[in-house]
Amino acid sequence: MAYRTLLIEDHRLFLNLLANHIEQSEDFALVGQATDGEMGLTCYLELQPDLVLLDIVIPKLNGLELAKQILKHDPQARLLAITSQMDEQTTTQIHDIGFQGYVEKEQPIETLQEAMLTVAEGGLYYTKLVRENRYKIASDPNALHKILSPREQEILYWVGEGLTSQSISDTLKLSPRTVENHRYRIMKKLNIESTSELIKLVLKHRIQLP
Repeated sequence: MAYRTLLIEDHRLFLNLLANHIEQSEDFALVGQATDGEMGLTCYLELQPDLVLLDIVIPKLNGLELAKQILKHDPQARLLAITSQMDEQTTTQIHDIGFQGYVEKEQPIETLQEAMLTVAEGGLYYTKLVRENRYKIASDPNALHKILSPREQEILYWVGEGLTSQSISDTLKLSPRTVENHRYRIMKKLNIESTSELIKLVLKHRIQLP
């Protein structure tokens, strides 16, 4: 089965190169193209593709805002970011919004092909540079305020104090579900997979209440 693919890219040359690659692939079928965010959203809603290749810097509605709109309409959408923006803030936003993958335009076409298949099949794909950016953010206590909201920093502090979600909900007058949602987002933003790792992070950096 070929995965139905929507391509959203404003640079015509790069758009044509990607379109040609997709059309020659047995794994993908190009069902639509768009050169700006508004057109991209319209195409997505009409076509309901299996995979979206999305440039971050596009006119009318930038790629990050477009991704939010797509995921609002379809939380199961499979989104792969393709861009030259490789700064730590952008990679953090991509994780927070819910992209399943990120590939820099400087990567070879083989890397893009691997990323497309991984994301289309339900997996996650991030290049080495993106993972390095995430690690630098997670290991730098001074960067936490840039990627965690005040409430998330507060919950992270109490997790470090050893409180359960129920105890944190009692302390902050929040529902346990809200606390769990915050914990999930914190772990996702910091690329951490367990509560024990969260506690180690708090102790290592002596995180305090915001």
